[in-house]
Amino acid sequence: MLFEGKPIIPNPGAIWNIVSKYKIKSMFNSPTAVRLVKKLDPNAEYLKKYDTSTLRTIILAGEKCDLGTIRWLHKHLPNTMLNDLIGQTETQLAFCANIFNLKKFKTIFP
Repeated sequence: MLFEGKPIIPNPGAIWNIVSKYKIKSMFNSPTAVRLVKKLDPNAEYLKKYDTSTLRTIILAGEKCDLGTIRWLHKHLPNTMLNDLIGQTETQLAFCANIFNLKKFKTIFP
């Protein structure tokens, strides 16, 4: 699942709606996007409207995530592992891709 757009359109629950609807297990996001959601929904009222029980991991990348945002995520998603990657967001497909479910995987390496 690839989501392109602002994480607050139509409301700060847009991300959690997608997690719930598609039963997302792992999410790759920037700390900036999470801070925006946190700013508009500090008590996570929108998050509480959705079933996020399938979400096991949030990978934060692009810049170092601030402690306040990590604490907010941990408080509202206590069973979700947070990984502050501090890597480039452009690499998200390589980090999130699950090649183990492919039937035939050919490598270019011997």
